[in-house]
Amino acid sequence: MAVSTQVKFFYDILSPYAWLGFETLCRYQKPWDLDLQLKPMNLGFIMKESGNKPPGMNPSKASMLARDVKRASEMVGVPYKPVNDFAKTVFIRGSVPTLKTLTACQILYPNHLEELTRQAWLGIYSKDIDITDKRKSPNVC
Repeated sequence: MAVSTQVKFFYDILSPYAWLGFETLCRYQKPWDLDLQLKPMNLGFIMKESGNKPPGMNPSKASMLARDVKRASEMVGVPYKPVNDFAKTVFIRGSVPTLKTLTACQILYPNHLEELTRQAWLGIYSKDIDITDKRKSPNVC
């Protein structure tokens, strides 16, 4: 019997590209015989510590970002809709509260992490819900 290929997928729910990768890996987990391990992490912290900048902060990349994600989301079959205020969502609200929830879920209820992660992405990039607002969290989950 063949051994499954182990894939550790590190992601931040603020990244629409990570959402596309997440949905692709989840969709093909069984056909590709993957042992998929979801690992929520803070991409902003990594960007800061590495001295890198998010694609949206690079004017050349930012101009193409929305169109590229929209095109790729159609290919993957993900209902992406750009958020109304991307800068506020990413740089002010951030993802830390949601990442803490996802990490707790990973530890306490690992069988629910995939769906909770998906609902967080749908909340941000399909429904434009502020998922860091505790009053709106039930709308996501």
